[in-house]
Amino acid sequence: VSGPPPNVINYMFSPFGALTVNEFATNSPTVFGHKNAAGAHTVGAAFYGSTPECGTTPPVLEDFSSSGGVRILFDTSGARLDAPVVRQKPNSVAPDGINTNFFGDESFADPVGACSTTEPFPNFFGTSAAAPHAAAVAALLLDADPLLTPAAIYAILENTAINMGPTGFDFETGFGLIQADAAVASVANAGSVQLSATTYAVGEDGRYAIITVTRTGGSAGAISVNFATKSDSAVFRADYRGINQAVTFGDGDNASKTIRIRILQDTRFEGDERFGIILGNPIGGATLGSPRSAIVTISDDDSAPIGGVLQFSAPAYRVSESGGNAVITIARSDGSTGAVRVNFATMSRRATVGSDYTGINRDISFASGDTAAKTVNVPILQDTRVEGKESLVVRLAKPTGGAMVGSQGRATVTIMDDD
Repeated sequence: VSGPPPNVINYMFSPFGALTVNEFATNSPTVFGHKNAAGAHTVGAAFYGSTPECGTTPPVLEDFSSSGGVRILFDTSGARLDAPVVRQKPNSVAPDGINTNFFGDESFADPVGACSTTEPFPNFFGTSAAAPHAAAVAALLLDADPLLTPAAIYAILENTAINMGPTGFDFETGFGLIQADAAVASVANAGSVQLSATTYAVGEDGRYAIITVTRTGGSAGAISVNFATKSDSAVFRADYRGINQAVTFGDGDNASKTIRIRILQDTRFEGDERFGIILGNPIGGATLGSPRSAIVTISDDDSAPIGGVLQFSAPAYRVSESGGNAVITIARSDGSTGAVRVNFATMSRRATVGSDYTGINRDISFASGDTAAKTVNVPILQDTRVEGKESLVVRLAKPTGGAMVGSQGRATVTIMDDD
């Protein structure tokens, strides 16, 4: 053979043969090839009769089970790596020596002690017999939670295994002997977390909205879920104090949790307002149940103005540059006694008065008992310049006759460019 002498030679032989190594018997690692792949979960073997179930603690590794720690010297294209890569293999151990009716013979002794048996079935040994047990536990995990990723399954198998060697991982037994019951329990019984109702109600003078979060369907393991509020017609910091926090349940804890949301009192009539609450980001194996969102309604305790509430029908309007007019609607509600009026005015944002629209500043009147909506046409001016979207603001102010401007007293008008 020509060429320089190799620096590394790897050879393996069966311990069941008569071969004797007289030199370089380094007892080096033997997990190589696809078993040493980054995405593989590599399984060692322990005779089931030498496990805690049969009275042996810690479990005893089969002497033929492969050792990890093989150095990877080349990348997939054959180029030499700058530094060898050593992966954590094997990952875990599973039982072998189990009974079969299709393979092997009864020449091996059946276990004694707690698992003593005299049945005639042949026993199947080796990591080839152990790996299907690990695959079966992985299937049970997927049955308990179909959304588990391969990485999550591997982590569960490793985190719930019985340690067989030094604490944590070692290159002989990985993270230890797989425990099917502990692995499945870690995901199957964490339960679901949800709100107790889809709607909640509280008076403006009630100080707190009381929200209940429940855990059902299981209580294994410590879990948490995020609880957050979301503004709707009620305004954060003006009508309520928002919350964004974790709600936690301990291992075995299925007692309902109560969240108190501070409601802020004022003396202004606003009508009933509402905000949303939502659950998200479950941690610890729990799932989100139903309902996971709800609406909280704050009942106004202030008297409605005799002249009613005046406000725009929408918080935003849109019009094409060639549309002629932006049609703005003003509504009157919660009272109609007496004649009232309110000032309507336009204010520029990106749109320019005189070149993009014609400005307006005038009073809008409602007669006594009149609740019919009023419309104002804001003229939109066409041009040939490419300007993109532009906007202006319309606002209501200075109500008279016992009326008031509602929470929707401002609105944005967006002009869509057609050039």
